Amino acid sequence: MRYQEFVRRVQEHGGIKTREEAERVVDAVFETLSERLSRTETRNLAAQLPDELKEKLFRRLYTDRFVLRDFYNRVSARAGVGYPHAIKLARVVLITVREAISPGEWEDVVSEFPSEYEDLFEKKPDDPVSMVA
Repeated sequence: MRYQEFVRRVQEHGGIKTREEAERVVDAVFETLSERLSRTETRNLAAQLPDELKEKLFRRLYTDRFVLRDFYNRVSARAGVGYPHAIKLARVVLITVREAISPGEWEDVVSEFPSEYEDLFEKKPDDPVSMVA
């Protein structure tokens, strides 16, 4: 999947009004995801993504083990949206990641996270996302 298509799908899945807002969401989620994935898994995931998304995954030089609430808080701060919207936005981006990569790679990504993250990976957003914080 090409970058433009990835962003368009995030925009559609989330009911996000503008391309710029969708890109801001993608940036926020990918930066947070890159902090949580091991370096090996980051490289494996990046191998299946367009260059623009690879760059976002390699911005962070360190990894950290933080809880799901912290994941959503980081997305919220980076995307400039409220916590409930951050939950939906993170799900929207990860739904699109799942569509863009192989099933085996998706399973590898999910396996990097403890069971409390199941909520992030398994559920689809309940309704379109409004970018109003």
